Amino acid sequence: MQGKVLFKIANSFLLNDFESKEKIKAVIRKKTKSQFTILVGDNVIYEKDKYEGFVIEKILERNNFLIRPKVANVNAVCIVFSVKEPEFSSYSLNKFLAFYESRNVDFVLIYFSKMDLLNNDELKKMNEIILEYKKNNYIIFTSNEKNICKKEILKLVKNKTMCFAGQSGVGKSTLINYLVPDLHLKTQEISKSLNRGKHTTTSSFVFPFNEGFIVDTPGFSSLDLNMSQLELANAFTDFRKNAIYCKFKNCLHLNEINCHIKSLVNAKKIYHQRYLDYQKMMSEIKK
Repeated sequence: MQGKVLFKIANSFLLNDFESKEKIKAVIRKKTKSQFTILVGDNVIYEKDKYEGFVIEKILERNNFLIRPKVANVNAVCIVFSVKEPEFSSYSLNKFLAFYESRNVDFVLIYFSKMDLLNNDELKKMNEIILEYKKNNYIIFTSNEKNICKKEILKLVKNKTMCFAGQSGVGKSTLINYLVPDLHLKTQEISKSLNRGKHTTTSSFVFPFNEGFIVDTPGFSSLDLNMSQLELANAFTDFRKNAIYCKFKNCLHLNEINCHIKSLVNAKKIYHQRYLDYQKMMSEIKK
C-alpha cells in the first residue's frame, strides 16, 4: 500500500492512502528507523503488521526536499511578498526565487500583496517592476485581482503539492485562508488524529487539496541560500537554461568573457535589478 505523509510527531505518522484516500496512523518499523528520516510530504510504502498496526516499510524516491519548510516532494511554491508594510525588497524576493528555483520545483508563483496601500506614483513604479518579472516569464498575481488570482492559482496547481513562502507580515496567512477557507479546521483535524499537544513538534502539515496537497507551514520567514557560487550561478531557471551558451562551463556570470547571461542583461532580456541582486548574493556567498 502507498500513501503520503501528512503529519508526524516523534515516530508516529498520519498518512493519506493514495487509493482509498483514508487517513492512516502508522509507525516506522524499528529495524529500519535508523536507515532513513521520513519527512512530511514523503510518499511511502506501508503494510499492516500483526503486532504494530500499520508500519512504514520504505520511502519512495523524492522529487526534491526543502529545508524551509522541512517538506518533501513540493512541485509548486507561491512566494508572497508585500509591496508595503513591510516595504518591497527586490533582493529578498530574488533570494527566495533563487532558493526555490534551484530545488527542482515545477512552478514558482509570485503573489504581491497589499497593493491597495500604494499611492498612484508607487503603484505605477510597482507595475513597472511587475512587468519586468513577467518579461522574464514569471507567473505573477496581485492582491488587486484576488478573485482572478484564486481561480488561476487553483488551476495552475491542480494535482500538485504546493507550499507558501514569504517574510513575516506580508499577508501569507491571509492568502492561504482566502484560497482554503477551512484550512484551520483541517489542520485541527490532522492534529487531533495524532493527539498533537503531547509532543513538541515543528513539523509542517500537509493535507489533501485541489486534487493534490497543500502545505501549511506557520512560522518560517527567512532563509539562507546555503549553496556554492556555481550552484547560485545555475539557481535561476533562465540563468540555468541559458548558461550553456556561455564560453566557460563554470561561468559565474560576473567578470568572465563571452558570458551569455551578461549579454542577455545588456540586451534587457533579463531584468537588470535581478542581475544586480544576483551579484550581491554572489558577494555574500564569497564572504
